[in-house]
Amino acid sequence: MAVWARVVFWVASLSLAAGERQNVALNKTAWTSTTRQPSQPAGNAVDGVTTASSETFSVHTKVGESTAWWKVDLQTQVQSAQVKIYFRIDYKKRRNGVQLYTSVSDSSDPKEGSLCHTVTGRPDGTDIPDVLNVTCPGTWRYLTVYTETNNDGDGAVLDFVEVQVWTCTSEKYGPNCAIDCSSRYCKTASTTCDGSTGACPGGCEDGWTEIDCSRPCVDGMYGQGCNYSCSSRRCSTTSTNICNHVTGKCSDGCTRGFMGDDCLQTCVDGMYGRGCNYSCSSRRCSTTSSNICNHVTGKCSDGCAWGFMGDDCLQSCVDGMYGQGCNYSCSSRRCSTTSTNICNHVTGKCSDGCAWGFMGDDCFQTCSSGKYGPNCARDCMTRHCKPPSSTCDGNTGRCLDGCDAGWTEVDCSGSKSDYAMFLAV
Repeated sequence: MAVWARVVFWVASLSLAAGERQNVALNKTAWTSTTRQPSQPAGNAVDGVTTASSETFSVHTKVGESTAWWKVDLQTQVQSAQVKIYFRIDYKKRRNGVQLYTSVSDSSDPKEGSLCHTVTGRPDGTDIPDVLNVTCPGTWRYLTVYTETNNDGDGAVLDFVEVQVWTCTSEKYGPNCAIDCSSRYCKTASTTCDGSTGACPGGCEDGWTEIDCSRPCVDGMYGQGCNYSCSSRRCSTTSTNICNHVTGKCSDGCTRGFMGDDCLQTCVDGMYGRGCNYSCSSRRCSTTSSNICNHVTGKCSDGCAWGFMGDDCLQSCVDGMYGQGCNYSCSSRRCSTTSTNICNHVTGKCSDGCAWGFMGDDCFQTCSSGKYGPNCARDCMTRHCKPPSSTCDGNTGRCLDGCDAGWTEVDCSGSKSDYAMFLAV
């Protein structure tokens, strides 16, 4: 028997060393409600020996009791661990009615905690497997085997040879404990995990799903919880139904007014346009630009300042146009010399001054009352008309009734004596 026990212990230790599964019940502290004889103590069920052909290797409670229980302290908490119970194969009548309870704390009540499983079958146990194999969910430390069923007339008796509690090592999980905890995409990285599910308590990194965060988002979805649709992004060109499952990044950038990898964030206050790279305060609006504007267009609600156009008034007038709304043509100005098709896009200023009868930078304004001549620089009152007049033709300043004696020119501004001296020369 000693040789067999050593072999079983060596096999269990090899499984642990391989980093797959471990029987955490092996050689742990166990106790029972009663013991039929000293050779059948509670520890028999956790000694690693599964020989079930006789009562020699079993734990056996007294007969004639109304209830019986056996308990083991795993000395560590397990999660959703697999429980195996090896029943005697030479006497099957004490299998039916056995119950398994799990708890995180020790208690004098054998039914403390959660009921994991109840063995059911015929009283003679012939339809119940020789090895019970169940998974007890949740987190627990103590396992209690309990019965109050009298199957053979001897009362409630427990009579089995071994209890094993199998769980993955702390760094493994899943079927056959074949998956590394470190391979998961948990929001909070950890090299240890639930040996059954590999669950990530804090959720998954962006772009990953399932309880163990092991599967990328399905095609067409991305981001936290895989809750975002690729087709809902605000990309510069039409969004496709397929995108990076983590970031949803728009490869061609964002449409105007949006930013971020997936272009779902609107521009922050004060910014607008493609890539949110334009400042509301830098626009050339008709009135002073504010720091807040439409995040897509940056449109100036009151129009553009002179010489600029477009929704956000950042475009200069095209060649040949100027002024408010870029609505004025350079070639239509009344400059002193022939107007060109190119002029200052803001003012349209005539570099050589205005033609007679016009004034202003772009020479579009006619002379005001009392003024005439080039750039409207002459005063009607300074003429030597007959009779004097404070108003005149804004273009020529013509004296309708002729000039005072000694004066000439159409506006009576030329002295005849000066004219005679000119001729004499």
